[in-house]
Amino acid sequence: MSVGGMAIPDSAVEWINSNLKKGSTILEIGSGTGTEVLSRNYKMMSIEQDEEWVGKYDSDYLHAPIVDGWYDTEKVKNFLKDKTYDAILIDGPGEGGVRSKFFENIELFNTDVLLIFDDVERPDDMKNAKMVS
Repeated sequence: MSVGGMAIPDSAVEWINSNLKKGSTILEIGSGTGTEVLSRNYKMMSIEQDEEWVGKYDSDYLHAPIVDGWYDTEKVKNFLKDKTYDAILIDGPGEGGVRSKFFENIELFNTDVLLIFDDVERPDDMKNAKMVS
């Protein structure tokens, strides 16, 4: 299976498929072509700043524009209210290396779930992933 482009790598999809029960819910922070691939086996919820991606694939989308360097936190908080998920895929926002802002807003999320960080081959994203280990 090739996801291609800027999506999560095939190896990450294979790892998720091996470690997360099919039918589980993944909260995806940043949507893309990987959403289409993952939605074949999982229920997806996606937080996305780019209106062109919202509604593109089979996911429960939230359009949350970037405000002060990260997603509009009020919109995120309202979207997540009363929702449950089994994993969080941190894959956005990609502009300007602001994924670290996830930790500044971590109280918005249930982090007693599987946390999956994309792009850990990049030094800044590896640093982010190590913050939870």
